[in-house]
Amino acid sequence: MSPMLTIDGTDVRIARPTSYDVPAFGDFGRAFSGKLRSDLRADHRVIRVETPELDNATEAEPLLAILRGAPPLTCSGDLIGSPSADFHVTPGSIRVTPITATDSIISFELQETDAMP
Repeated sequence: MSPMLTIDGTDVRIARPTSYDVPAFGDFGRAFSGKLRSDLRADHRVIRVETPELDNATEAEPLLAILRGAPPLTCSGDLIGSPSADFHVTPGSIRVTPITATDSIISFELQETDAMP
């Protein structure tokens, strides 16, 4: 069984994916004839993730270092649904919730990089 999520070779324990979206981007409108027209259309996956309680020294700090590192992050696992894909962390989406003096919960949002249909 493959891990739920692996980021840059590090297995990440997942409490639950809070959401998994595939928004479409592009320019849509109506032509004079009334037909729908669209320009360049792209879509990418947006995954919001929350970890269970992680030990600050052995799990939380190394994960935060990876998430705050230079993009792209190579992700794989059952949550991604493909062998691997490049993602980046949405700026400002990393939240660290201290549970005890030694444990924290980390939540973050991954956006797929350069995904075209």
